[in-house]
Amino acid sequence: MAISPLSLQTNYQTGGVFTSADKIMKQESNVEQVCAIENIKGSTCTFKMAGGEFCGNACRAVAEFMRKNYGFGKSKIIINGIEVQATSNGETSQIIIAKKDLVKEITPVQCVFMNGITHIIIPEEVGDALGVMFVKENKINPFVLVPKAKTFFNETACLSGSIATALVLGGTKIAQPTNETYSIEIDETEIKARGKVAFLYEKKITMLV
Repeated sequence: MAISPLSLQTNYQTGGVFTSADKIMKQESNVEQVCAIENIKGSTCTFKMAGGEFCGNACRAVAEFMRKNYGFGKSKIIINGIEVQATSNGETSQIIIAKKDLVKEITPVQCVFMNGITHIIIPEEVGDALGVMFVKENKINPFVLVPKAKTFFNETACLSGSIATALVLGGTKIAQPTNETYSIEIDETEIKARGKVAFLYEKKITMLV
């Protein structure tokens, strides 16, 4: 997860692609997603993803960003108008979200099983991003498409996908492709998600026009 301390440039003439995010991802091959800090006021941080999507791991990463750079072990993170209560201690970070703010609807999905291939049939208008979680026991293999950012990744971890898996299949421990495990707690009103966090490196990137 790359965090830009400045709002990313948006070119709506080319489909709303964040041009700075595109350049960051081209220069940093290990970056799967980019978010941009829009505003910091006290312990409250507002940010957005390059494709406008919700990202649970970005919320956790921003929580660690707020701890490391501003000294706030507890912070309020705002993404897409959703308020997220976040904590980070440099080793693990946790987010708490009101269930009604995050989960809109859970519907059946139609799968067509053919000889040699399976098709998943879904409406084209799915929002800012689409994730497909392949699940074996309690482990997910996440594939995420973000049209505005023009990205399609077999991600190394997906917190929102882990939450979705827990909502549908149950369970409180969801393993990732990296074999790290997220702890998910869901009740009638809120969702708690916790996992390891690490600040990898800080780097200045020159944005050439």
